[in-house]
Amino acid sequence: MSLAIFLRLYKIDFQSLWMDEIYTLNVTNPKFSLTELNQNIYISEAFPYLYYYLLRLVYFFFGYSALIVRLVSAISGICTVYYIYSFGKHLFIKSFGLIASFLLAINEVHIQYSQEARPYALYILFTVLAFYRLSIFIKNTNLKNALWYAFFAALMLNFNFFALLNLFSQGLILLAFIIIKPKSKKINLFKLSALSLIIALLLFVHNIPIIKVVLNYTSFWVPAPTSNSFLLLFSEFLGSSETTVFIFGTLILYFFVVLFNSDFQFDKIKNLYDNALIYTSFICFFWFIGFFSIVMVKSYIGTSVILLRYFLSLLPVLILIISMGLHSIKNSITKIGILLIISIFTIINLTVIKKYYSLPHKSQYREVSQFIIKNNTNNVPVYTSLKNMYGYYLNDETNILIKNTLEGHIREMMADSTKIAPFWYADAHVRPYALSNDYEAFLNKYFTMDTNFNGFDAWTRYYSLKNEKSQLDIKKFYPLKNTNGNDALYNFDSFTFDGSVLTTWGWAFTVNQDATESRISVVLIKDDVAHQVETQSTKRPDVTASRNNEFDLDNSGFEVKQKLTNIIKPGVYTLGIYIKNSAQQTESLIVTDKIITLP
Repeated sequence: MSLAIFLRLYKIDFQSLWMDEIYTLNVTNPKFSLTELNQNIYISEAFPYLYYYLLRLVYFFFGYSALIVRLVSAISGICTVYYIYSFGKHLFIKSFGLIASFLLAINEVHIQYSQEARPYALYILFTVLAFYRLSIFIKNTNLKNALWYAFFAALMLNFNFFALLNLFSQGLILLAFIIIKPKSKKINLFKLSALSLIIALLLFVHNIPIIKVVLNYTSFWVPAPTSNSFLLLFSEFLGSSETTVFIFGTLILYFFVVLFNSDFQFDKIKNLYDNALIYTSFICFFWFIGFFSIVMVKSYIGTSVILLRYFLSLLPVLILIISMGLHSIKNSITKIGILLIISIFTIINLTVIKKYYSLPHKSQYREVSQFIIKNNTNNVPVYTSLKNMYGYYLNDETNILIKNTLEGHIREMMADSTKIAPFWYADAHVRPYALSNDYEAFLNKYFTMDTNFNGFDAWTRYYSLKNEKSQLDIKKFYPLKNTNGNDALYNFDSFTFDGSVLTTWGWAFTVNQDATESRISVVLIKDDVAHQVETQSTKRPDVTASRNNEFDLDNSGFEVKQKLTNIIKPGVYTLGIYIKNSAQQTESLIVTDKIITLP
């Protein structure tokens, strides 16, 4: 449990909220009344109501913040690790439960969703608890256990609409046991099963208005399945590491070998739960096939829903099947050795290869917003196509947020010259900076890009009106040398000029200081005048590493792709790099050996 707690709480707020998480925070904002909350859920979300009401209750006691919402998921994930142990112990034996608990504790997918401000961690938790209580009810059929099962089945349904498929699987399990139970026990099991399912559905029925909206979707952004879609899906479930996927696949095959070699006879089926291996396999089979078969058929003949998060209720059953394969190995040294190999490769894959705790993996709305807040000292309007997303972070009154695409705003300025004014633009979510030549030419004619920030799947640019800022005063550096002002180093990783378009990227930094606050410009020097070229900032952690991490040089990267005929006259220019750090009050002008001849 300590490992599960650490992996789910460590750096829980390191990643920015991404789009769906911001939806969660926006929908549940305490400023909305309960009536408005209901409307927001109905309009914006495709989940049952309960999760959002739970968050409002949590806010009342602990406050409204992204960290608090993620902690709800983390605690749910930690509880799931404990209850899969309890479930495994109930199904088989304590050691089996411990193996299942350990494998879930280090599972990358479960860690990820235990740190996300969405209802998935709660959905997994109550799916495990619903199947757990179902098994208790089957083994000891009475009203108390029927009600407990109904309660957790209702909770499962109220955290994800896909739980209806899990309920279908549970219905199949109950039907099978009604058939195989002795005649004297059939009627009691049937009555109590019907009661449980009716109670669960009644506690869910208030979500029907949202279900109607979801069922009316005729198209979806998830692509149609291919021949290996499900194989890739389950590979992702198991870490997408060749080593661990191979080991897990082998353990699943070994489980089936052990199962097929068991001496269970069909005439003993009425006492199915007396054989732990067969009983556990029976539960897992219906758990898996009832859900998977429906989703597979729907995805191939209708709208595809093959997306990892829609299959999360199958993660526990995969863990149980793998655990059964591992538990069936009789040699203790071999069993411990396999567990050790799995844990080593999983942790390495998580921390070293995928760098889950050290590199951004979610759209950096937060970092882009912080950059704008820090640099938008003149309260210049911020345009974005994702106003609801950036609005969560840019909620300060000093930031004027206007919904529009970059292309749309440029069209408005082209149609009405009175609208030509400095502006910020921010975007994200697989919308990179890309403009047509006409739009690019318009920006180059009237604006200078003063500063920018390129984060993971999120970016922003600030455009000021073109004036003397497009030219840099370099007389203070005379006489010019290779390096002027503060000492600096640079490198061009790539450099091309086709007579019109300059394309280059590389790094540059001032020696013996962090590059965190550095601003890098590429300049074209001719006749004592330096013309600044639009430059994009890029992250370069490799430069920091190459300098033994003595200084933070991650912000030392730059990238240029610019048509020079739009900004300078024909002639011969020397390429330079200008670095300014306002925080440390340093300036560097590097005169490179690159010569640009514009015909």
